[in-house]
Amino acid sequence: MFGWLDLVTIIIILIVIGVNVWFLLWLAALPGKIARDRHHAQADAINVCGWLSLLTCFATWPVALIWAYIRPVQVQVVQATSSAGSAEKGSLS
Repeated sequence: MFGWLDLVTIIIILIVIGVNVWFLLWLAALPGKIARDRHHAQADAINVCGWLSLLTCFATWPVALIWAYIRPVQVQVVQATSSAGSAEKGSLS
């Protein structure tokens, strides 16, 4: 039914499809791996964004990759002193 050349062709096509699927999965996991290696504070979110890029045809992948390299800005919250806090509370009542 099939000749040996047809069998070799089918095997080559299956190998190419397998390599392409492996490459797409590796590419989707790359931003999360980079974020974990760099000890990013939001590594889990970056990993999810990378995997969601499979559903969006890699539209969110550049965002995840750039996000993996950017350090998050830490904002320090300062509490008001008790006298200033009571004055503000009194004016709102």
